[in-house]
Amino acid sequence: MNQSKQVKNESKKMILESVSTLRNIIHTLKNEIVEKTAHNMKLQTEVKEAKRELQAYRDARTTTPVAPSVERTEKPETSMTDEQRLPTDRKVKSYADVATGRENNGTFKITIRSKGSHTSENMKELIKKRIYPTEMKVGISTFKALQDGRHTPD
Repeated sequence: MNQSKQVKNESKKMILESVSTLRNIIHTLKNEIVEKTAHNMKLQTEVKEAKRELQAYRDARTTTPVAPSVERTEKPETSMTDEQRLPTDRKVKSYADVATGRENNGTFKITIRSKGSHTSENMKELIKKRIYPTEMKVGISTFKALQDGRHTPD
């Protein structure tokens, strides 16, 4: 009996020590959380202040007119000669057009001949009635009538 009482007391002491250790660990963790939170708040305040200073600096720079220096009024030297500059009237090509080597100016010419003896006006009407270029999302900008493979006088 004495032995069981001793085991019981030892178990009780171990449990109390474990609980005490756990309480100390939890207390330490809570203190660390409080310290880290305070440090984070301090850093956030510093960041907000730095942002305010930056915005004030930017606002001051944009509203304050700056007189041009004498050196800036002279024509600046350019490193490119006129021959090296690209002409401004060039059309921009897509990468696919350049890679395949094709010209994409968006306009194409097509020659249509009548199997019968239709006039150019009849051919124009037939194309509009039977082919429906607008449904194919194709526009006809010009329609020139040809006679014997030559342009008619305009």
